[in-house]
Amino acid sequence: MPDQRLTSRGAATYQRILDVATQEFAEHGIAGARIERIVAAARTNKAQLYGYFGSKEGLFDAIFHGSLERIVNVVPIDGTDLADWAVRLYDEYLRRPDLIRLATWARLERRPAGHLVED
Repeated sequence: MPDQRLTSRGAATYQRILDVATQEFAEHGIAGARIERIVAAARTNKAQLYGYFGSKEGLFDAIFHGSLERIVNVVPIDGTDLADWAVRLYDEYLRRPDLIRLATWARLERRPAGHLVED
């Protein structure tokens, strides 16, 4: 999120951008996603989007890292019961197919080998 504190309207706009862009990136990938479609669907403008995220790549990074954090929080790994963890992870991916699609696009368009994230 931006460094400065957002008003309630600003926070709502920020969240709309994230929600719309998540679907846009999941459907079209990084290269195929269009900022024009995102700002139109989010009812905002390019200046606002770039003010929050800096670039299209910055927007993807915010969404992708947020999705990784969400998975870790919603489906925490349990080393004592890996089978149950795998089932819960699978179920979450069924509920939110955009999460796995974002990881797939990151693999295809950014890091074809190695870890998906540096840290």
